[in-house]
Amino acid sequence: MNWIQFTLYLSALYLGYYGLNLMYDFYHNNESGNEPKNVGHGEISFPEFHPSTKVDLPDEDIPDVSFENAGAITSGPIESSGGVSIKELFSLAQNDLIEFTKAIAY
Repeated sequence: MNWIQFTLYLSALYLGYYGLNLMYDFYHNNESGNEPKNVGHGEISFPEFHPSTKVDLPDEDIPDVSFENAGAITSGPIESSGGVSIKELFSLAQNDLIEFTKAIAY
């Protein structure tokens, strides 16, 4: 038995098995009196109804929270040297003007 014959036999077994399963399911579902409840309605209903209720917040004094300079430790002003294009990045790497950890294929 070669691989082609083995594959054909195995495929035939799978197709036969799943074909029989499909035929059984179609026959089993088409029998009269075997229909599940609520088929064909296409909607879900919930018997309990809870009306909506409006909730008001109390008029108590809510403390004003200010987050400006609230004692946070800062690392200083954020500075940026600006971005460079990919072409400029490769030229900087070729001239050894920037530090990089992996070799870049130019």
